[in-house]
Amino acid sequence: LISSLQNHNHQLKGEVLRYKRKLREAQSDLSKIRSRSGSTLLQSQSSTEDTKEEPPEIKQEPDDPSAQVSVPKAASEDASEAKARRDEEERERERREREREREKEKEKEREREKEKEKEKEREREKQKQKESEKERESKEKEKGKHEDGRKKEAEVIKQLKAELKKAQESQKEMKLLLDMYRSAPKEQRDKVQLMAAEKKAKAELEELRQRVKELEDKEKKESKKMADEDALRKIRAVEEQIEYLQKKLAMAKQEEEALLSEMDVTGQAFEDMQEQNIRLMQQLREKDDANFKLMSERIKSNQIHKLLKEEKEELADQVLTLKTQVDAQLQVVRKLEEKEHLLQSSIGTGEKELGLRTQALEMNKRKAMDAAQLADDLKAQLELAQKKLH
Repeated sequence: LISSLQNHNHQLKGEVLRYKRKLREAQSDLSKIRSRSGSTLLQSQSSTEDTKEEPPEIKQEPDDPSAQVSVPKAASEDASEAKARRDEEERERERREREREREKEKEKEREREKEKEKEKEREREKQKQKESEKERESKEKEKGKHEDGRKKEAEVIKQLKAELKKAQESQKEMKLLLDMYRSAPKEQRDKVQLMAAEKKAKAELEELRQRVKELEDKEKKESKKMADEDALRKIRAVEEQIEYLQKKLAMAKQEEEALLSEMDVTGQAFEDMQEQNIRLMQQLREKDDANFKLMSERIKSNQIHKLLKEEKEELADQVLTLKTQVDAQLQVVRKLEEKEHLLQSSIGTGEKELGLRTQALEMNKRKAMDAAQLADDLKAQLELAQKKLH
């Protein structure tokens, strides 16, 4: 039992270290993605400045509503596909890590980086294609500026609200998982689901931030193109709504940070409990060693007791005078057995009584030897008496 508990504790420690490594890797990946997203935003801003330097005929021509409607839809579909891919990849990675563990972690990291680079290249190509389509359609059509702007604003607001709902739902799921994590026993906590939920929430928040940034850039461009006062008022209203949504996103981020801090606190408590378990296991080992020693000594005393009984049965027929001594020895042995039972119940006080017990056993041995010598002497005397009688 002790060895199985120790192995279980070692396995739990290994799992905790793995999850910490995964968290660090996820944080490093998030920082890399943020830096790359910042660079892509800078590139997009530079591309917008280049488009501003083009002749005014292109600036005055309106955008196509169908293309503008398809852009957020395609982006939302890409985001959902990316989420599904990430979920599947996380599950596969966790299974592989359980089976292969440390040897193939490096290969997985390389595969992750390659997949991320491929996804980024695909997104860049899609963005380039969308920009080219927008330019072509803006050259072909010149009608419906205000209507297109209204439709865009309504769609943007709907998309932001839907994304906020998704973020709130993910936060609720995180809270429920935390409650389950606290209420469940420590040995049966589903750590894999918690880590997956954290990664999903982080990915959704990052996607929402990117979407908000893209929408802000689009609104800035549209505000420069639109000159009517009604359009400006609507843009202001949309900006206020975006600010409100950004505040909600900030609140969601704060709640996520609070949940992560609570997760860290629970992890520290779990480590403390593991240390306490290790100490208790050491104490159990010491107690078991003491119990084994006591059991060996008891076996020895039982053997001695049996020998004494046999000697008593052999000498009882010939020597009646030794009954009193043998009875006294049996009483002493019984007292010693009772003391042994008491020692099993109280191990702490048993070590002090061991010395007394060993002394008593030695005295009994000496008495037994003396009794044996007396028996031999009496036998000799009986034989002499019988010879004299004959």
